[in-house]
Amino acid sequence: MSRTRSTVYYDTSTPCSWDWYYGDPPAFAGHYVLGSQYAYKEKSIIDVVTTNYGELVRSGGFRPINPVSIFTFEKSNVPMVGRADNTSISPPAASYFVGGGDPFDWVGFTYATEYVYSNSDVDACVIKALAKAKQPDLDILTFFGELPLTVELLQNALNRFYRLGVKVARKARKREIARARKRRQDYDYAKALLEFNSLWLEARYGWRPLAYDVQSILKALSHKSEGLLSRRSHTMTIDISETNYDAKHFASNSTWNLTQKREGKCKIRAVVYYLDDMPALGANPLVTAWELTRFSFVIDWFIDIGSWIQAISPRVGFAGKGISVSVVRDYSDTYTTTVTGEAPWSYSMSTATSVRKYQRYDRWAYEDIVPLPSVQVNLNKWKVVDLIALAIQARHGVLSALRL
Repeated sequence: MSRTRSTVYYDTSTPCSWDWYYGDPPAFAGHYVLGSQYAYKEKSIIDVVTTNYGELVRSGGFRPINPVSIFTFEKSNVPMVGRADNTSISPPAASYFVGGGDPFDWVGFTYATEYVYSNSDVDACVIKALAKAKQPDLDILTFFGELPLTVELLQNALNRFYRLGVKVARKARKREIARARKRRQDYDYAKALLEFNSLWLEARYGWRPLAYDVQSILKALSHKSEGLLSRRSHTMTIDISETNYDAKHFASNSTWNLTQKREGKCKIRAVVYYLDDMPALGANPLVTAWELTRFSFVIDWFIDIGSWIQAISPRVGFAGKGISVSVVRDYSDTYTTTVTGEAPWSYSMSTATSVRKYQRYDRWAYEDIVPLPSVQVNLNKWKVVDLIALAIQARHGVLSALRL
């Protein structure tokens, strides 16, 4: 059963007036109402009541994924206040306007439409959540496929990499200085950089995955499959930040400049509900083939093919019950307006400020098939450093092949 509830928490409004004076001496010549100063807040909820909800909670059963929409909206407005003088009127006569007004009513500015999230971001969250749900504690094929590399890592690097950050750089420099002295050559910064890159990449993609493998083995040893209702989720947070400008001429005597700043966040979350009767060990040839592909992890930073393969692959003991998607949009639009007079008018007006706050929560059941992976740039400061190190290493390989 669907139900709708709406509440207005406060709604205050004070009209703004713009009075015109003219003559010698100046006398009241007109009165205009131009917008208002206001503060307003409302909240509405649309949801669906689940029959026997209490019994499902007590029994631990799967509860239907009902659509929910919660919307909270606040707006406030402080119009411009001041004076506009017509300097072409010779003293002692005068013509001027005094008071305040809302530029949106005055010169026809419009408020921006609501922020719209990308469906590709929703699909990416679903793929990630499904991949996590089907991920075994230990992928036995991938583990043995990478075992030769692991053994080589232990043999070649156990006594080499023991410092991080600045310590690693110092070690690389000292090593190259020692080599330069033996060869009676000047210190080679390029070789030191390559040494540092090698140590950095070895730590990031040799030792770190090895630590994860140890954790996976320990997790597999303690694994218990009881066929209970489980869930795995993935959350994506998108920063909302944009600035827009607009300018309008009014009555051929002024220019009104509007700045709109939108700031906030959009959080997308996908939750996969399933009955977990999966064994601790898994074996997926497609996942293993992709993991062993050279630089596949770099491609996953831009198009997450690895998670997509895991998400679409069947898994013994996995019984999907449903996928819930929720989107939270929490942001505000701040509008500031200033005015500049044009001859023969001179304006002395305060800055107008209008703020509109949006908080919208939407949840629904994701009933589409698993989508294709889309371009999703997943970079952070460490991965940027990794890309630079990989580029330097690749360039060195090309130069060596060309004997440069």
